[in-house]
Amino acid sequence: MRSVRWGTIYNFFLLGMVFAYLIVACQYVIEQVLWEGQHQMAGSVLIAPLTEEIGKVFPLLLILVFDWHGFRISYGACDLMLCGAGLGCGFGVVENVGYHQQSWPTTYGPSLFGISIFPDGWGGFLGHGASAAFIALMLGYLAYAYRRKRWVLPALIAVLAALFWMMVDHGLSNYSVGSSPGYWFAPLRWIWTLDAHGELSPYVLLLLIVGTVTAERILLSRVLRGFPRLTPAACFAYLWRPLRQGWGYPQLRSAFVRLQSLLRYLLSYRRLGFLLAHWPGNVSPDRGTFAGLIARYTGKVALVQLVVRKS
Repeated sequence: MRSVRWGTIYNFFLLGMVFAYLIVACQYVIEQVLWEGQHQMAGSVLIAPLTEEIGKVFPLLLILVFDWHGFRISYGACDLMLCGAGLGCGFGVVENVGYHQQSWPTTYGPSLFGISIFPDGWGGFLGHGASAAFIALMLGYLAYAYRRKRWVLPALIAVLAALFWMMVDHGLSNYSVGSSPGYWFAPLRWIWTLDAHGELSPYVLLLLIVGTVTAERILLSRVLRGFPRLTPAACFAYLWRPLRQGWGYPQLRSAFVRLQSLLRYLLSYRRLGFLLAHWPGNVSPDRGTFAGLIARYTGKVALVQLVVRKS
């Protein structure tokens, strides 16, 4: 149930590219300055997963903590997951360019019609985009739990568990490149076997995505129950009216503009639902940022509904 704009996801992608250089700089200071290049395997297995998995989602974490422009209360878990995926993919692009990677390893995990759902996963690691999406999805659960204090601790544990899981997968995947798992000491082999050599995490993430999309669809239907909404017939009639006069450029352009307004209406409608879902019932909506955001998106939704019915 997406309510975040594609432009926002693209901005997170660019932000991920910028933070990639900060992460690489941090790794350089630790491995080359402090360690003087003496522990390459430790840098690959410990420092790289630690700095990259934390650094990729750090911008999103800052935005959520400081609730920049009401970001934390305006989106659902799936929206945060997409923002996290944008951050991870931005980092992955910079890393691949830095490595001058020309050939791509065989992907693994779930696929649809022969196309891998997580195409940047390889060697037992989900990939930078999917791992950041996994952690960001858990941050979305934590944002929901903020409304009910008793769920904050379990949600925080889920975030830390996902972060630790991705770091372990990342580190063991890097370790497997330089050595055979058969020669690892027992605890590492047990962890790698427990995770099915890294092949378990893609299916867990896919199940979480499907479950979250379903749960948020039910949540929005309950929160927005009784709220006026446009019927599919009204939307289709709104798009069809300009085309009754012909199929020239002005009519097609008008239909396209109307389609854009309907898509924005859909995102605003969902965002209004998430605002109401995040609003704690014991706090007046005129306190904090809720009042302005609810008024803004209620106005957007009502205006589009009026235009569709009257034009």
